[in-house]
Amino acid sequence: MKAMITDMRNTTKGLLIAMLLLLPLLKAGGQEARILTLYFGQADATLHNRITGEGDSTLATLYLPPGFRADRSYPLVCFLRGGYGGDGRAAEELSWMFGREAVLLNLPLFKEEVEPLREDGSNRVSRWIVREADAEAIWRNVGPVLDSVRAIVPGIRPETSVLGGFSNGAHTIAVLLNTKGDKLLEYFDNFLLIGGGQGLRNTALLRRKDLLLMQGDQEGLLLEPIFRQARKERVYVEYVEMENTGHSIPPGYYPRLRDWITRSTR
Repeated sequence: MKAMITDMRNTTKGLLIAMLLLLPLLKAGGQEARILTLYFGQADATLHNRITGEGDSTLATLYLPPGFRADRSYPLVCFLRGGYGGDGRAAEELSWMFGREAVLLNLPLFKEEVEPLREDGSNRVSRWIVREADAEAIWRNVGPVLDSVRAIVPGIRPETSVLGGFSNGAHTIAVLLNTKGDKLLEYFDNFLLIGGGQGLRNTALLRRKDLLLMQGDQEGLLLEPIFRQARKERVYVEYVEMENTGHSIPPGYYPRLRDWITRSTR
């Protein structure tokens, strides 16, 4: 696995220089998967950084499958992790879940404000949950990353692109669909919510789009109301209740994810 660093701290100029340097390599193909690390120095601190104090750069990682060529079309899976969202370095790990044939993008999470931890710890979890008040902070950081990935990998198209998230990552997607839905549909036609995102209201926006809802059977019926509403709105929606599962994604369900992605992006 080769790692290539694309420094985008100088915004547009840096992106153009990075593209010129990477273009011959991306066109050449290769038998090994590759990871591009994209730095965005002018972005806000990530949720992970604000909670843990770890990581001094905002970045995303892009996984390119073996044999990748920039002049070919590939499905894109952009995935947002749960909790604090991580530091954006998990693109290679996503290949374990989604397979090695797609382009995979891991983005960190963002919030407008993070409430200080109370002395009694009563807001330990609630202070990092993504809510609609965070929509502007999310989009001003995520939007430029999506534009940059589209410029580096020009074969990406909305109809073959998936935006997915687990737990707080799924909450982030629901927030964006509720508040920035038209903008989001410029990049993605397919959406995946796992163990979160129950605040999604704008299901009508997804009419004739693909939506997969997954949750553990030990979590109650968090996503079933969205499933029922989405069916009424003529969304191509599927609902999977993972057996003997709490708040997690068992590896035994990875093949189900890959099958849905294959069907949704072809």
